[in-house]
Amino acid sequence: MKKTIKKVFIILGILFVVIIIIAAVSPSKKTTTGNTESANTQAPAKTAETESIIKISAQDLYQAYKDNAVAADQKYKDKQVEVTGTIYDFGTDVFGHPYFTFGMLETQAVFGQNAASQLANLQKGQAVTVQCTVSGAPLTYPILENCQLK
Repeated sequence: MKKTIKKVFIILGILFVVIIIIAAVSPSKKTTTGNTESANTQAPAKTAETESIIKISAQDLYQAYKDNAVAADQKYKDKQVEVTGTIYDFGTDVFGHPYFTFGMLETQAVFGQNAASQLANLQKGQAVTVQCTVSGAPLTYPILENCQLK
């Protein structure tokens, strides 16, 4: 009986972790409501926002989220960043997107499925620069999405 309960808790724990990972890497869906005039006034601000790319090291981005995730989200979330750091490890998320991390549970850079061959040519310990969109830090470390190698 105890073995069965233990197995159930292990399975539930694994499912919980998988759900958290899925929530972390899935792109956020934003809906806008309002009239056409407000949509037109927001478009130029969005264009100016995407033109300015924030340059930061992977360690500094991680530290910003570690120090104060709320402040870091206000500064970086949904913004384009150019992040430089050293590759720590490689993997593939539950959606088949390849990624690498800049440190053990520090900053994760997620790429499109078509970038797998590019990542296959990289090595652990290699210094790289990527351009990505910050999606926040749902698992205590920053997740970078839609990354491209620079």
